[in-house]
Amino acid sequence: MNDNYPQPFQIAVYRIVQELLTNAVKHSGASQVWVQCSEEDGKFFISVEDNGRGFDARNDLFEKEGIGLSNIRNRVEILNGQFDIDATLGRGASFHIQLDIYG
Repeated sequence: MNDNYPQPFQIAVYRIVQELLTNAVKHSGASQVWVQCSEEDGKFFISVEDNGRGFDARNDLFEKEGIGLSNIRNRVEILNGQFDIDATLGRGASFHIQLDIYG
């Protein structure tokens, strides 16, 4: 990975990962959380996965998405990125983000 990202980009990535980890600790009941970041061709990838209780992504998020996930979505949108959630009740959750490093 590059060690010279624009400062606003670095702050956004930090806040996104911070919020995903906070959510895992507060809500998932997970015993393990995995975080992976990588870069390729001007794209930055973030994956956060846990082995917690999971949730029904189709129904739960539309009914009660909190400010944390809303903030993540906004940060990803500002960086022209994509945000995908893969969660199943009782089987953990995975959050995958792809960001355009230079806007």
